Amino acid sequence: LYNCPVYRNQAHGRIGPADAYADRTCTAAARASAGALLGSFDASIECREVTCLYNHVNRWLDDLSAHPEKLDGLEGRPQPVSDFFL
Repeated sequence: LYNCPVYRNQAHGRIGPADAYADRTCTAAARASAGALLGSFDASIECREVTCLYNHVNRWLDDLSAHPEKLDGLEGRPQPVSDFFL
């Protein structure tokens, strides 16, 4: 499990193993790893050589993090099974 598709198989982007969400213990470890990565990952350095296809999503998530009250207004949308990447 990696923080970005660009960094698959790169140690600095790894959040956890393939079974990161297999059970509560694995999930807790993945959450801790993701939290540590969020605290140390600097996209202005790590991503300076790539064009981020997810920048708009990153800004949306950052805004939700800054304004958690917006989470109550989110609505899920069913996605086609074939749309597993984007």
